[in-house]
Amino acid sequence: MQAVCVGLKTEAWKAALPGRIGSRRYIFEPPGRRRRGEQVVPSLRLREFSTTKMYRAPIHLLLTICLTPPLLGVTGQESEGSHRVPGLLEALPDPAPFEAEVSEGPELFDAENLYEYINGAAEAFIAYDFEQLVHQIYLVGGTEITVDIYDMGTLEDAFGIYSSERGRGSEFLTIGTAAYRAGDVLNFTQDRYYVKLSAFAEAGDASSLLRDFSESVSRLLPADRGLPETFALLPTTGLVSHSQTYVKRSPLGHRFLSPGYLADYRLGAEDMTVLLSPSADPEEAAGKLARLREHLGKVGEVLPQERWGKEAFLAKSRYQGNILVLSHEHFAVVLVGVGESYEEFLEGLLSGLKERAEK
Repeated sequence: MQAVCVGLKTEAWKAALPGRIGSRRYIFEPPGRRRRGEQVVPSLRLREFSTTKMYRAPIHLLLTICLTPPLLGVTGQESEGSHRVPGLLEALPDPAPFEAEVSEGPELFDAENLYEYINGAAEAFIAYDFEQLVHQIYLVGGTEITVDIYDMGTLEDAFGIYSSERGRGSEFLTIGTAAYRAGDVLNFTQDRYYVKLSAFAEAGDASSLLRDFSESVSRLLPADRGLPETFALLPTTGLVSHSQTYVKRSPLGHRFLSPGYLADYRLGAEDMTVLLSPSADPEEAAGKLARLREHLGKVGEVLPQERWGKEAFLAKSRYQGNILVLSHEHFAVVLVGVGESYEEFLEGLLSGLKERAEK
């Protein structure tokens, strides 16, 4: 693959991504950037991070760095049939319209060094096959706005990590595919990206500024494609708003049910959780049922439910109530907390799965 060389002068620094030399990661910053309490000579500065020790040293240099086209996101030819995805740096808001200055960043992290930024929380992101993060902090008057944009690789994984961090008591917003605000934090998902913003204000309310920054990021990302399409198979009657969850590994605590598309329902006075576990074929779906039946049979009573299929069964759990398990087409279907009002609901769900299989 042919490399593209970029001379880092004036604004060309934006094209450069962090590099590595040995065990150290380098982040390039523009001329004249300064942090609080720090004097920076107006020249290109290189910050060096060690895996065991972090330190900063200004270096005066003229630098030319060679990057391959996929890293740039703005230059180079694409292979036939490839999908152009904007580089993460391009999704950072321009500070000028906000009368802001960049006080930190941009910094980029991958799966190897994400822990350097979010420590123990990195494992949750890596479980959803996290690819890359860009981090930048803006200073607007006395308010500090942190913008973190995570490239999760797929729409499902971006929604998955979003749904895993979403709080039930949050204020839900219409930004991107799904968004919520909790105090001075605003998170949203759009396409393959998960965006986290936070504010620290010396005084006053920063909620409107948070929203303005988030909408700016949203406009710079690929257009919203909605929720993962499997959620469209779930009935809307009784659906608890903002309860859809994508669990990539071990939904309901069982790895063999991976991946899982879950949603909560309120049917009259009864609460129920529905899981759809897509499978390669009906045989694989039936195999998931067999393994779940074996597990549930060890902790409670299991009763056949042939009305819903030859392998269908009802398990009575001390902790989760009644659990109805069946397979339909390429899906294993699990209803947790089944009461007396589920039959009409389930008939509608199975009808939707059948229509999809016939298309």
